[in-house]
Amino acid sequence: MYNMRIVDQKAVFTHSGRYYITSDSTYVEQIKESYFIQFRGHDTPMRYKYFAKEKVLFMQYLDPKDEQWIPQIWKKVEDMETEETPAPVK
Repeated sequence: MYNMRIVDQKAVFTHSGRYYITSDSTYVEQIKESYFIQFRGHDTPMRYKYFAKEKVLFMQYLDPKDEQWIPQIWKKVEDMETEETPAPVK
């Protein structure tokens, strides 16, 4: 498992490790390495729910520092064509 962010038009890996699914709405990330010190060497519980119609993934992770659930919303971005991005070959 790798987590990546785009910063100043460059890809930056922020976490690496493994994960295991614990139910149909929870999983645990076992973070081996992280840019963020509070996540290094910790198991991070995660909650999730996918809304297929809206193509939205709602997630929460338990912050080990504050013991608070932190929400995230992930939205699938459809492919976009720009001058820099060629159209897919069909």
